[in-house]
Amino acid sequence: MPKDTLEKLPILEKLDFIKSGQNIVLAGNPGTGKTHIAVDLGVKTCLQGHKVLFTTVHRLLTQLRESILNVPFDKLSSGLRTMT
Repeated sequence: MPKDTLEKLPILEKLDFIKSGQNIVLAGNPGTGKTHIAVDLGVKTCLQGHKVLFTTVHRLLTQLRESILNVPFDKLSSGLRTMT
């Protein structure tokens, strides 16, 4: 595991980011321990009664694109104004 990750891990393990309403995204090269850290933090979070989402960046971006494209036209057009 990279040195900077080892330094930040004790901070993340406190789960203070949950109390402050923040999310975390683990990014990096393959084999650097992202999944291991995510599972550990996810289990700890669930044990405290919170929900977690495990996903990939690809899947998350796909879901965001689909949700934008599937917005009903009336909701989409409600934000539009006519120019006179």
